[in-house]
Amino acid sequence: MFEGKLILYGCGDFIDDYEGITGYEHFRGDLSLMYDVEVDVTTGRLVALIMTPTRIRHLRVDTCREEADIDWMHKTMSRECRLFGGDVKRVGNKLHLVFS
Repeated sequence: MFEGKLILYGCGDFIDDYEGITGYEHFRGDLSLMYDVEVDVTTGRLVALIMTPTRIRHLRVDTCREEADIDWMHKTMSRECRLFGGDVKRVGNKLHLVFS
């Protein structure tokens, strides 16, 4: 966030072609996020950011339903967002960005 406005990095590879490339599995290239953003149209300020974990298999994107994968995404996003004063809360299978 910068002055109440959302900045997203690395969102260009929603569907990637990393499948089958070995040696980088710890980066979890099979997992991605779909972003639902709500912005106040009068101010441009972020109202809500809800992230849906997805899984890529055979170059196809599906909603992630595996508990371990969703948990990994939650922990990873929470850790990274805390560096910038935010956090990520899990609500069901969705991840919600929150700022204090």
